Amino acid sequence: MAKITFIGAGNVVFASRLLGDIISHPELRDSTVSLMDINAERLKLITRFARVMTAKYAPEARVESTLNRREALEDADYVIIMIQVGGLEAFEKDIYIPLKYGMSQEVGDTLGPGGVFRGCVQSRFSWTSAMTWRSYAQMLF
Repeated sequence: MAKITFIGAGNVVFASRLLGDIISHPELRDSTVSLMDINAERLKLITRFARVMTAKYAPEARVESTLNRREALEDADYVIIMIQVGGLEAFEKDIYIPLKYGMSQEVGDTLGPGGVFRGCVQSRFSWTSAMTWRSYAQMLF
C-alpha cells in the first residue's frame, strides 16, 4: 500500500481530478492519500470530496488530511506538489502583465514571461520544501 501525498490539495479542481486518475488504477486503489494545505476550509472541502469519491470507487483507500507539511510527508512514497504561491492574485499577474505588453499566453502555461514570473515566486517554496525533504533523507540514512 502506497502513501501518496498532495501538497497544496486545496486546489480542489486539480486535486479531485488527480485523485480520480489515481484511483482509476487498480494498483493504487488501496493507497493512503494524504491531503495537505494551509487553508483549513479548502482542505476540509477536498477531504470530504475525497472520502466520498474513495468510498464509492476505491473503498480500500484511506484518506487523511493535515495542515502540517511534515506530517503529510512522513512515510510518503509519492509527493505531488500542486501549490500556487500567491493564490489567484499572483496567477492573474502572470497572465495580465505579459498581455499588457502584447504577449498572450495560455492559462497554466509555465513557459514565457508569465512562467518565468511564476517560477521566481514559487522558488522560495521549492527551496524550503527541498530542505524539508533533505532533513527527512538524513534521518533515514
